[in-house]
Amino acid sequence: MDWIKFLNEKNIKATTSRIQLLTMLAAHPNPMQTKEIEKKWDSKVDRVTLYRTLKTLVEKNIIKKIDINENITCYNFIDYESSKSQHAHFHCNNCNKVICLHEYTNETKPLPDGFIQKKTNIIIEGICSKCNI
Repeated sequence: MDWIKFLNEKNIKATTSRIQLLTMLAAHPNPMQTKEIEKKWDSKVDRVTLYRTLKTLVEKNIIKKIDINENITCYNFIDYESSKSQHAHFHCNNCNKVICLHEYTNETKPLPDGFIQKKTNIIIEGICSKCNI
């Protein structure tokens, strides 16, 4: 993908850090945990820049932040051209892996009058197929 063009179309400056992070997230089939991103992050760029970049891209609705629990936060690229963007995630309590469940969509249900929905995250907890041997 042409990240420079993509970011320019979103009126966001195409920095090296943003391009590196988007390339990493878009290539990964499942959400990446913060610790995974840190391991793959260019060591020449400090962690403050990484977290500032994550925050900016979340605010601009380019990547999604998924809070699994108080210890695990994941991020993934929002692919608006795919109908699979809004889906549930599975968190393995054994290996801590987070897996996209594209077949489980985040279908919204009507809320009572006066309620305003801001976001929906469906996290299914359990044991993944690899750990369930």
